[in-house]
Amino acid sequence: MVGTDSGGSDRGERAESERVAASSASGAGDPDLDEFLRVVSDRRRRCALYSLASGDPQTVDALATHVAARLERTSPDAVSESQRDAVRVMLVHADIPRLEETGVVSYDRRTETLRLDYPPARIETLLETCDGLEE
Repeated sequence: MVGTDSGGSDRGERAESERVAASSASGAGDPDLDEFLRVVSDRRRRCALYSLASGDPQTVDALATHVAARLERTSPDAVSESQRDAVRVMLVHADIPRLEETGVVSYDRRTETLRLDYPPARIETLLETCDGLEE
């Protein structure tokens, strides 16, 4: 369930954020393979990236609906409001910040719109491989 784990998961997320920030601060520039692998190690983030890979900007609500549908292996029309809301909370508080830190997405907080920001060719092969393995 979303929001019931306030222990180790939060610490792991925080530690991962610190590693990404340290790598970026060290002058490494573009994210390296290890950073990309950390980003795609979470299924919810992969689902978000699959949806954003179309190239079209998406609102957080639309993205949450598509991610919930993919997680539940159903159509976006079959996603309940509670499923969408649970995914939306995790996207806003965990996944979008991680994707932003890595430079993979741009998020406009004013319009709550996301777009894939990293040159798609750099991460496309990795996403295609993950997608093929999940099917």
